[in-house]
Amino acid sequence: MKKLLLSIICITVSICSFGQCEQDIKALTKAYMNAGDSVGIYAVIDGCNQPMDAINYVGVKTNALGSALSYGIAKTKVKVEFAGKTSPYVFTGKAHFRMYFGMVPASKAQRLYMFSSNYTVRDFSVSKFVVKKNKRQLVQGSYSLWGGSNSGLETADDVVVSSTKLKEGVYDVTVNTKPGEYCIVFNVNGVGAYTSVFDFTIK
Repeated sequence: MKKLLLSIICITVSICSFGQCEQDIKALTKAYMNAGDSVGIYAVIDGCNQPMDAINYVGVKTNALGSALSYGIAKTKVKVEFAGKTSPYVFTGKAHFRMYFGMVPASKAQRLYMFSSNYTVRDFSVSKFVVKKNKRQLVQGSYSLWGGSNSGLETADDVVVSSTKLKEGVYDVTVNTKPGEYCIVFNVNGVGAYTSVFDFTIK
């Protein structure tokens, strides 16, 4: 009888231990999936931090006809197109952002990998869209038969970007420029507009 009771106790302890282990695994998995949940870029509008969603390009255009008519002398610009003529993130006067870098949650790694601790605010640039009807365009590069090619995203010359490091991995960023349609672009290795961009409007 004592042996039977001891066996039941051992089995019960084992089951409880297994259950606890399973709970620990679930807790660790959840923690990993949501680690660094604040990473990303936030639009600071009316004192509130609004998490920004990135947009992806919908097409690429080149002016092949112009190059052909000039026998390859004229440079052909490569324009990356994005849907819509404006952004839901609207600022008046200047734009204000918070950027957070750290451990990117596994559930968000595909779209927020550029905010991992490997990168900083220096790996981003600001570009201005050219609005064409119901689309916005960024010039990603240019080429000609005689003049070679220039790769990399064209950045806006009249933009003043200021950043302050608040603490490790956290930056306060302001963009001061003329009214228009702009975006913040991850520009490591010249990926530019071929990856997702964070669009905003200044009025």
